[in-house]
Amino acid sequence: MTAMFSIRLENDPVRFEGREVYQGFLTLNHHSERFYAPISYWTREKYTRQWREGLMRAISGQTGALVTALPNPEDAVFIEWWPIHPAGERFIFTNQILILNKIEEEFNENNIYKYATELSATAAGENPISKWEVSRESLENGLSQI
Repeated sequence: MTAMFSIRLENDPVRFEGREVYQGFLTLNHHSERFYAPISYWTREKYTRQWREGLMRAISGQTGALVTALPNPEDAVFIEWWPIHPAGERFIFTNQILILNKIEEEFNENNIYKYATELSATAAGENPISKWEVSRESLENGLSQI
């Protein structure tokens, strides 16, 4: 069975925790994740454009990422994203929160991939990092559906 990958936003915005968001879904093989993409700063088109770019970077052998929540960086504490690390014909995804006041320079959304850290087996507290792998075929199929 081919590994599955998909990412999508629902058509209509909803209110979640006091803000207008698109409910989204990410599938990595048998793991499904619901997320809430704020729309006060990025539009639906900006999210999907970034996803296509992030997937194309990964497919070309560079570190990619899928941003699933980007509030206005001027008053946001963090962004939620899924860095993608190429590993031959497979791609390793990790779910991360990028804490904006922990980065050394002003956050630059146009060069977001530079904030993706090297893939390691443990987090700072020495806890194992959860990872999900998908195949090149699955990633390419998912990209064609965005």
